[in-house]
Amino acid sequence: MPSSVPSRATVLTGRFPHAHGVRINDMRLPPKEVTLSQLLAASGYTTAATPMLYPGLEKGFSHVQPVAH
Repeated sequence: MPSSVPSRATVLTGRFPHAHGVRINDMRLPPKEVTLSQLLAASGYTTAATPMLYPGLEKGFSHVQPVAH
């Protein structure tokens, strides 16, 4: 997928855009979708994300680095 948000949603869910529903950058990942970060956190891993994480994709991350201005 050439767009950032659908590509990141695909990496985090392991599902294609037509399956997870995020097809354009302005869409959010549906709440029913389970992410790799959620699975890792549930297994006891500490999960962290960089500021390049888009709203809706932060599920399961215990630490999200703030955007520097």
